Formats: sequence, structure tokens, C-alpha cells
Amino acid sequence: MKVDDTNGTSNRSQDAQENRSDPELSSDVEKLAELVARAEIGDEEILPRLRGFRDRRPAIWESAGDVARQAQDAQIALYAGPNLLLRESVERKLDALKDELSVPDQSALEALIIERVMLSWLQAGTADAQLAQADDVSKATAYTRQRRVDQSNRRFLAASRQLATVRKLLKETAEISAMMYGEQSGCTDTDKLT
Repeated sequence: MKVDDTNGTSNRSQDAQENRSDPELSSDVEKLAELVARAEIGDEEILPRLRGFRDRRPAIWESAGDVARQAQDAQIALYAGPNLLLRESVERKLDALKDELSVPDQSALEALIIERVMLSWLQAGTADAQLAQADDVSKATAYTRQRRVDQSNRRFLAASRQLATVRKLLKETAEISAMMYGEQSGCTDTDKLT
């Protein structure tokens, strides 16, 4: 979900545009739609074809299997509704947040936790907005919305703490490893011998 500086669209929008302009992919999408329809009703006879299709087009399983992105898309839809400006703005904010939280050569675990931080941040914001609009709702609804705010804030803070903890542990591990193998900056060959 990166922002393309050349035309200002997010990768989500770019992916959709590229898919429409690729005739081979368009044909594959039609074939996949047939396979998916049969898979959804439990037709196990199509599993070999579905697996073969998936193997030839890894982008399909990578996209369909990206549950973090699907959850973010669903949360954005809940927050923005039909408002395209709001949807695009939230997507850009998520892109910026991901860029701010990411570090060069980050571990796979860090990347997963960053996705969790982004999603829980979005859920907390959505819950805050829903609570702010609770003027004309029953006390029970207002209470439910307040609980949702509290829960989503706890999840956001927990994910943020997890990211900080993992980074601290990775840094400490790298420092210990460097000390063990004499890779400290400023360490000379004579220092290693003594």
C-alpha cells in the first residue's frame, strides 16, 4: 500500500487500473471467478485447477491471503462509507503511517506487528468517530460505543508496545552478537587478540 509520487494514487488504486488494462489478467479473472464460484459451494473437483491457477498467478493468493490488507479495507469502508475523498485520505494516511513505522531491513515479525498497529489505529479512530456521533442514541448504544473505544485503544497500545519490545529485543540481540563476534565499531584486530 505505497503512494506513487508520480500520479498521487495509492497502490490499491494502481492495482485496479493495471488489472483492467491487462487482457491476459482479465481472462484469468474470468476463469478464476468460475473456479471461485464452484469452490464456494464446496465443489472439490476443481481444487487441482484452483491450485494450478493459484500457482501460476501468485499475485492472486498473495492478495486474497493478505488478511491484514483485507481487514484494513473493510475498516476503511466502515469509516468512510461512500465518501471517496475520505477513503483515499485514510489510505494515504495508512501509507504514511506504514512508512513512518517501517525501518530498513526490518524483520517479518516487525512487518506483521506494523500491520497490526495500523489496523488497531484505524479501528480506534473509527470507534472514536462513532462515539463522537452518539448524541442522539440510546444510553445502551452510547455505552457500547464507549466500550468499543476503550477496547480498540487497548489493542492499539498493546500493538505499539509489541513493536517497541520486538525492536528493543532485536537491537539487544544484534549488540550481543556483535560483541561475541568482535564486530563492534572501533574494534581492531589487536583488540580481538587481547
